[in-house]
Amino acid sequence: TREKEKMAKGSWSYRDESNEMSTVEITVADVSAGGADFDTIMADVAALGAAFLAITECVQAREVFNQVIDTKDPATPVDPWASREAALRVFYADDVTGEVYHISIPGPNWDDIELEPNTDLADPAEEPFASLIGELEASALSPVGNAITVLRGVKVGRHN
Repeated sequence: TREKEKMAKGSWSYRDESNEMSTVEITVADVSAGGADFDTIMADVAALGAAFLAITECVQAREVFNQVIDTKDPATPVDPWASREAALRVFYADDVTGEVYHISIPGPNWDDIELEPNTDLADPAEEPFASLIGELEASALSPVGNAITVLRGVKVGRHN
């Protein structure tokens, strides 16, 4: 049998009359390698959402399909600096709206990330941060779907 965490899920969030949210989540078929059945599975997810919506008085606020492709390395890091309480916070701007957002990458390798002198700012000209900037700007989008420009990376600690 497959591990529960590795199976595809459909989830639907509903907003009630007091603006509170509830979520329904159910296991759905995985998209096959190569994705030939992607459209069929997305149609199944949409049909489930429509069936749920037909039963509720709430507003369907969100529909999500999620499939874990590869769980990567199951090992626990031995380096005491590999801590989620330290992070590289990367700020980026939406190229259309100018709105600024951020992501925080846990447990950065500060031995490899160069900081600008006397600051907590990652040097954008130095690897591996320069490569991360290039990949984010080439592949990532803002939450509203526009291209992004990375503004800066900042070393942050606990309660960041």
